[in-house]
Amino acid sequence: MKIFVGLAVAALLAAASAAAAEVPNLVGTWKPVELASARYGTFNPQHEMPTDLVLSNDPRGGVAFVIDKQDGAAFSGRTVGPGGKAGTLVGAIRRDGRNFAVSTDFGAGTGIIEGDELEFCWFDTNPYFAAVSCYVHKRE
Repeated sequence: MKIFVGLAVAALLAAASAAAAEVPNLVGTWKPVELASARYGTFNPQHEMPTDLVLSNDPRGGVAFVIDKQDGAAFSGRTVGPGGKAGTLVGAIRRDGRNFAVSTDFGAGTGIIEGDELEFCWFDTNPYFAAVSCYVHKRE
């Protein structure tokens, strides 16, 4: 019986610690250091030019994140495209403290927080343009 009670207490403690993961601080500027991207369409609000099919692995063509505010697991800021055009960014960190989701006026994405790196995939969805990009961003 003591073994059963001990196992039950251990299981409850493990569950409680998983649910109470510390929320990481994401405030700062995050620049792309790795990128795999495929995009197609007639207009991209971040690149400000008409596009045909483009396949890229060059992080210099990626979008940076500047996170200005964070309240617990919720955060906000802006995206900054390679040409300097900015857009609004909102996001939330899941209760595990590692996984997050972001949304803007032109797309959304999900990812994983790994210390001072964000690894995530982004999806642009609008009537004229489709894209997916998987990034690694590093905090400056």
